[in-house]
Amino acid sequence: MKPSWARHRPDTTAKALEAEAKRLGVECAPLGGAVDAILWLGPVTRLVDWKTPGKSITDSQGKLVARGLPIAFVSTVEQLQAVVAEMRREATR
Repeated sequence: MKPSWARHRPDTTAKALEAEAKRLGVECAPLGGAVDAILWLGPVTRLVDWKTPGKSITDSQGKLVARGLPIAFVSTVEQLQAVVAEMRREATR
């Protein structure tokens, strides 16, 4: 049997949003599994899941969020820009 992450297919928005994150000046590394990537700007980090518009979170993501894990679910460039703006504010505190 394959591990669960081997069945993971990236959302249709993943490549474009990863490229936009880099253009906005944050680092991005893919994780796979229940969370697609980690973004960081210096010591400020965010776990993100790239979502195809209209798709809902998975059961495993729901369980992680219920346990308190902060995951940013991002479908659009505007949502990503908001996440990065928040990261910049936190980095300058």
